[in-house]
Amino acid sequence: MPSIYAHYTFGEMMKKAFPADIRKLISLHEDLFEIGLHGPDLFFYYHALLKNRVNRTGYHMHDVSAAPFFRRSRDVILSAASISEKHARLAYILGFLCHFTLDSVCHSYIEKKLTEDPVTHSDIETEFDRYLLLKQNKRPLHAKVTSHLHASTAGAKAIQAFFPTLSVRQVESSISSMIWYNDLFTTSDRLTRSLVTFFMHATFTYKSLGGLLMKEKANPHCADSNLRLHKLMEACVPLGLSLTKNYVAFFNHGEPLSPYFRHTFGPKPGWEHIPVLSLKEERRYKPDTEELSQ
Repeated sequence: MPSIYAHYTFGEMMKKAFPADIRKLISLHEDLFEIGLHGPDLFFYYHALLKNRVNRTGYHMHDVSAAPFFRRSRDVILSAASISEKHARLAYILGFLCHFTLDSVCHSYIEKKLTEDPVTHSDIETEFDRYLLLKQNKRPLHAKVTSHLHASTAGAKAIQAFFPTLSVRQVESSISSMIWYNDLFTTSDRLTRSLVTFFMHATFTYKSLGGLLMKEKANPHCADSNLRLHKLMEACVPLGLSLTKNYVAFFNHGEPLSPYFRHTFGPKPGWEHIPVLSLKEERRYKPDTEELSQ
């Protein structure tokens, strides 16, 4: 992914970088843009402990080329019944595009990191969220990482238009569940944290899900990945602007989508060659062009 707060932070960076007309459109439909920032991850949370059609939708989208979805999105937006509805759908897709940008750049490094160090994908994500909170002078386990998210039937209806196999109720439930689970995994209440940990152990899910629970102390194995992911996030802003400009030209004038959209939300081919460095080496490292925009 990177996790929920990383995607929110990147969205804030992009809002500052967007041209005035894009910023204005987003400001009118900010709730939808903010949900869009979490891309297909939104559906992971629907009845999260059980495999079902909704969360499979999210996992499937993560593993296939993004191009077909973004191509279809143009028709979905243009089919809106009003200008306001059209703009609302566009705001959602612009957030979704931010999610794709960050995921497509960061996941190659994360995949390589998993082969080098005793950490899980969730460990890396959650520790990066902690790192960002501290960088912004916020207290991990006390800051509300979901404050930008709001579930509503109207918002779910706008999103559901892009996912016709799902119902409005399922989309709204996914949003509510995303908020609930992320609040649970970042709570400072020790009793709640103990109960969550006990439940994971009792259901043999701690190995796969335990990393989602933000710990009281930082994981030293992720100190280097925090630095790399922060560098990649900052370097993603120009790419995000370029892809947004391209998508708007595609939407308004039918120009071809950038070849970059052929990528999935996951690691790119060649991820095995990305360096994973010691903390000392990482402090001096600058990601190269190939790592950013294969």
